[in-house]
Amino acid sequence: MPSPSRRVLAAVGLVVFMLSLATSPAQAAETSGADVAIVPPGEVVRDDLYAGALSVVISGTVEGDLVAAAAERVVIDGEVKGSVTVLSPELIVRGSVGGSVRAAGGTITILGSVGKDIVTSSLRVHLGPASTVGGEMLFWSRRVESLGTLEGNLRGSASRIDLSGSIGGRVDVTVGRLRVVGPVSVGGDVAYRSRHEIEGLEQADISGTVTQRAELPPNIRIRALGLLGRLLAIVFVAIAAVTVIWSWPEMTARAAGHVGSIRSWLLGAALLVSPLLVVAVGWLVLRLAPPAAGLPLVVVLLPVFLATLGAVAVAALAAAVPVATAIGSALFRSLGAYGATLGGSLVLGAVWMLPWVGWLVPVVTLPLGLGGWFRSRGQPAVGTD
Repeated sequence: MPSPSRRVLAAVGLVVFMLSLATSPAQAAETSGADVAIVPPGEVVRDDLYAGALSVVISGTVEGDLVAAAAERVVIDGEVKGSVTVLSPELIVRGSVGGSVRAAGGTITILGSVGKDIVTSSLRVHLGPASTVGGEMLFWSRRVESLGTLEGNLRGSASRIDLSGSIGGRVDVTVGRLRVVGPVSVGGDVAYRSRHEIEGLEQADISGTVTQRAELPPNIRIRALGLLGRLLAIVFVAIAAVTVIWSWPEMTARAAGHVGSIRSWLLGAALLVSPLLVVAVGWLVLRLAPPAAGLPLVVVLLPVFLATLGAVAVAALAAAVPVATAIGSALFRSLGAYGATLGGSLVLGAVWMLPWVGWLVPVVTLPLGLGGWFRSRGQPAVGTD
């Protein structure tokens, strides 16, 4: 089974790759799909190249950008005059890249030259002694070896970082162990966050100051991730609220009219726990049934449970919309239906961010919204009942 870090890297890599496709300009481009996609020596691709294969090998010249997804590796022995975006277990650059390198995967090895920045999420990053990078390197990795010439800053997070060669800018990293493994010159400050002191500092020529910061405690990281998750949820709810009221304005208004009722909250709470009730009933049936009927009953009850769980999950995604609409209609009526709903969503989000009362938002909103949707079917909108 893949480790959590590998799953995280795969997810981040997929996001990077899809974003690169989504932001690419709409123009003609070369495409290649095969077991091995090859640009042989002497061949010139005069546009962007999009390649998907087991392996992608660039021995010729690509005058535009390269966007590649490979199951095994991407190798650049020739020249890519534009930028490179790669999702692959391994990327090797022995030739030259004129623009930036954006890569996610297992191992990123730079033995040639990169004209601009490197942005990577990978298990290992290796800049060889003869490598040159014209910009900065931003990374999230387990192990980083910067042994060549980096013109810009070195920034990111890794379990271990080895330095030698030249860094034109500053070093700003969060690291388990930071080591100077050979003569290195740094054009700016060295700031590192770690519980261990830097090793081999006597081999370094540093123009600025060296600063060691205390490692962040785990609870700080957890709170930061929780805050990011809440912010993303607020954005999602706001977008969903405006989309739902645009698609079903009358139904949303009817549901919003029912959210002031305790009956709606009780009904919504019952709907939220309905999958647990299905599990309880199924467990009771299996206990009372003869052993020979156990497997057939599981085959019958499992789809019922999954269908109930799926229905509740889908409904919960839109549960906050009637509550946001009701709040927005009371506070921002002059903004119209869409503006009021968006304003109500932001009010809910702001309350959710408060340290001591934020937990009340999902406890109140989800059951009220579900109950409002359920009670609005075929009924006129009401204020309270």
